[in-house]
Amino acid sequence: MDKLIKTLLLSIMILNFTFLPSTNIAAQSTLEQYSLTPYASYGLYYMKYSLSGTNVNSEVKCDGNSFKLGAQIEMSINDNISFTPGIEFQHSIYELSSHDIANNFINIPLIVNYYVQGGTNGIYAGLGPKFSLTISEDKLDIASRKTLGIAGLLTIGLQMQNGLRVALVGDLTLSNIYDIEAITGRNSFAGILVGYRL
Repeated sequence: MDKLIKTLLLSIMILNFTFLPSTNIAAQSTLEQYSLTPYASYGLYYMKYSLSGTNVNSEVKCDGNSFKLGAQIEMSINDNISFTPGIEFQHSIYELSSHDIANNFINIPLIVNYYVQGGTNGIYAGLGPKFSLTISEDKLDIASRKTLGIAGLLTIGLQMQNGLRVALVGDLTLSNIYDIEAITGRNSFAGILVGYRL
């Protein structure tokens, strides 16, 4: 099952990069023909980690931080709505039992944006799932992490006509991040994302 999931995620990544900007005229024509707008983004986040389970005396909560570096492609559906798949590298770190726990992920966010004023500029709100593939995990973590996790994303932002995008982002893990049922770990993130249309 994990092999199938990895194959699907890899296929999404390949399709995503297919639409990245190019100096090739034909590629640019395709972007314009299908109303596709690529952009790059960088986000900084405050992180909250929680741990509970049958082998844990009481719920443990830790603070941490995270950053994401990504590329997205925005597909206009109508005057107000767009669909934005993307690919991100994420690094997260938090302190657990006096140890810094650092993990790295590849994320596939699939976000639907609603532009309040219509078009693809101005204030917007976005909602959708994020699939996270663990690419490296800290050996000092309390247990082995699942290969694939899912979270819910909520964004409220402003897209400017000069290409700059600024958004507040909330990110809540919807599934247990660990591979064993005896303990349950969850992450939540809140931060700011800055992007630029390419």
